[in-house]
Amino acid sequence: MTGTLVLHGEEIQIDCFSQRDHSWGKRRYTTNPRSDFPWAIASEDHAFHLWAISDLPFDDDPIIGTTENVITGWYRKDGVTSKVISGSRHVIERGDDGRPLSVRLEATDELGRELHAVGTAKNWLNWYAYQMFQWWSLAEFEFDGVHAYGEMQDLFPIHQGRQFVRSLKK
Repeated sequence: MTGTLVLHGEEIQIDCFSQRDHSWGKRRYTTNPRSDFPWAIASEDHAFHLWAISDLPFDDDPIIGTTENVITGWYRKDGVTSKVISGSRHVIERGDDGRPLSVRLEATDELGRELHAVGTAKNWLNWYAYQMFQWWSLAEFEFDGVHAYGEMQDLFPIHQGRQFVRSLKK
């Protein structure tokens, strides 16, 4: 991503890696499962992007202490990109308000390569959009001996997210 940002009269040059969701298809906001969309880019030749979802029914999902299945994504290492075929995502630590502080990701791609990543959130945007509640975070990941930045997107169906946040205030 390249460009210029002007903030309060200060011009800031942008030249960094980024990624965006360019998926297509119907959105089922009321039935989408709780999920995360973590990614990080270390270089043009080294990056990952995963999609992990909870398979627990909304009312039976404790959220804290769970491990979600990685159902798709990609892993790029040494300039070779391969589809992710399995894996897991686990929130290692959450704040008192439920926001994810750190996550552990494990994944295996079609080439048999294994990804082991730990991510630490650097900031949080508590965002309600598209009938979803989410903690959207800039995250620093460590994987394959490198540090890289990306995102964590702790997504909830809005009614489940509301119920979870309210339960923490008791």
